Amino acid sequence: MTANQLALFQQSTGVSTGSLTLGIASVVALVFLTFGAWLAYRQLQRWQIGQISFYELSVLLVRAAVVMLLLGYCVR
Repeated sequence: MTANQLALFQQSTGVSTGSLTLGIASVVALVFLTFGAWLAYRQLQRWQIGQISFYELSVLLVRAAVVMLLLGYCVR
């Protein structure tokens, strides 16, 4: 965006584009972290009742962590 467009955007909305981008990125990160916590909780429950092995539990959690790290890097 040009300097004129940035000034018009801030004047009409009352927030800067940096603040808006940070807010959107924060919401996206919150959703991903909440999903990761829910996934870990559900997989631990499945492991406790014997539906999956410890190896499957660890693979699923490591895979989820890698996906969240990649998405976090992309959102940045």
